[in-house]
Amino acid sequence: MTKRINRSNALSGILLLVIGLLAGDYIGEIEGANSNQQVFEDNFKHALVAGSKGKFAGWPANNGRNLWTWDDGNEILIGYTWGDYLVQKGHNLCSISKKKNEKAMGKSEISLLARSTNGGQSWIMERPNGFVGQGGELKDLKNKINFLDPGFVFRVVGAGYHGANQEKGEFFYSYDRGKSWMGPYRFVGLMKYKELRGLELTSRTDYVVNSSDEILVLGSVRIPGNGPRPWKRDRVFVSRSQDGGRSFHFIAWVVSPNDPHRAVMPSTVKISDKKLVSVIRRRDLKTNHCWVDAYLTEDVGQSWSFLSFVGDTGLHNGNPASLTQLRNGNLVAAYGNRNALHMIVRVSKNEGKTWEQEIVFRDSFYPDYHGDPDFGYSRIFENQQGRVVLIYYWATKIQPQQHISATIWNTDAVLP
Repeated sequence: MTKRINRSNALSGILLLVIGLLAGDYIGEIEGANSNQQVFEDNFKHALVAGSKGKFAGWPANNGRNLWTWDDGNEILIGYTWGDYLVQKGHNLCSISKKKNEKAMGKSEISLLARSTNGGQSWIMERPNGFVGQGGELKDLKNKINFLDPGFVFRVVGAGYHGANQEKGEFFYSYDRGKSWMGPYRFVGLMKYKELRGLELTSRTDYVVNSSDEILVLGSVRIPGNGPRPWKRDRVFVSRSQDGGRSFHFIAWVVSPNDPHRAVMPSTVKISDKKLVSVIRRRDLKTNHCWVDAYLTEDVGQSWSFLSFVGDTGLHNGNPASLTQLRNGNLVAAYGNRNALHMIVRVSKNEGKTWEQEIVFRDSFYPDYHGDPDFGYSRIFENQQGRVVLIYYWATKIQPQQHISATIWNTDAVLP
């Protein structure tokens, strides 16, 4: 059963920010927009994070952890992909057009950041020096990272998705909340493990910090090659560094290579010192049906087991989910259903064993004339004021170009 909470797709009057691609600064607003006006309806507030005419913005889940936050959730940092907009079959990103003459019109997609210092109500776009996609020599990390540094941010890059082409992976890190970055660095030792040998890393960014020297990184690998749809082969695993990122070790498969279905893009929450819950994107290779499953470890990642089915994400390659734990201990998973054209949240009151009915917090997605349901890839968290902030990419009749949107609501007023 699905509970519809909000049917508004209104974004008129929201401040539209334009990216200065060279300086990485905010320049101004789209003509006709009312400065700093937000759209309120019922218990929800929608805010534009990134978007402008002629530009495509998408895939927050490909571009960073499940929201980096500081100052009780008032400061938020997210990543996304940005490029020229072109209506075409598939993604409306000009740089991946299959038509050579159209491809030449656009620049390759780039990785950008957006920052809010008021809990997600308004955003500034950033392109810091040394960030993903700006070149730089791939190297071994010499001086260990302090994973408990208050400004620490960690970004993983793999292969097989937009703006990423590192078969053995690389990572970047920051000590100043993502304003400047160091990297790229190798995952030293990781791909030499027999379980991963000969595979390519397709990881996005999902990690759990255990101490100043120790971090768990959940990622994915697949069989490389140019055959049909090689991405279907992804499987999720967990690795660990105990020396501040100077080396990484394979720990365990989260989803076995013998599992017949695609598994990729984990989003993980630390429940206790030993217990983690991760929600994982799945796809049946025969039917193309897609969904989200939850997995559990009770020994800090040494072994994993299936926990529960979370929700359907439709066809069209489905959607990854994002997961957060509320102040009251409940888990909330957010994901898109590309058949229903909905963005959905679902609550678990027993650490992921079962899930309450779906809540549709955004519907009426506006597809282009090809009918492509290109949206979702959410990031989610709850701040100390009891407000849930959820980031995803979307399109409306008023703003048909894919853009990054934020929806904010009071937890007690919406969630069961």
